[in-house]
Amino acid sequence: MTAALTPAAGDFGLVAIRGGAGRAIRIGQWLCGGGYANYEHAFLSLGAGLILEAEPGGARIRDLTEYDGQPVEWSTGRVDLTDAQRTTITAWAWAHAGVPYSALDYAAIACRRLRLWPLTVLLRRRVRGRSIVSVDVRH
Repeated sequence: MTAALTPAAGDFGLVAIRGGAGRAIRIGQWLCGGGYANYEHAFLSLGAGLILEAEPGGARIRDLTEYDGQPVEWSTGRVDLTDAQRTTITAWAWAHAGVPYSALDYAAIACRRLRLWPLTVLLRRRVRGRSIVSVDVRH
């Protein structure tokens, strides 16, 4: 599927990231237990052609046309959501616009995977209130 598809509010999209940033994310995915997936970036559809995605400065709302011409794998038609679920997802997404994240978030997830509990607790306290959209999409 491509970004030209207009997904429903609450659907998520996955895209590949090329270059050094994509390789770094793949390493982070492996450290977090996700293996080497075909996609390194996820975003949520807010409907009306808008998406929420994480950027180094924080989650931001962007126009879906940012991905025109790039293959996007959509959850549309694959994950059945009720209207209530879509409303909950989009409300959560709007509330998380601007929420930052950093490499510490990935470190906390990796420490949890490696069962480094004291370090996991310390890092999770440090990053409390932050969000990684791709991790949140999984839940």
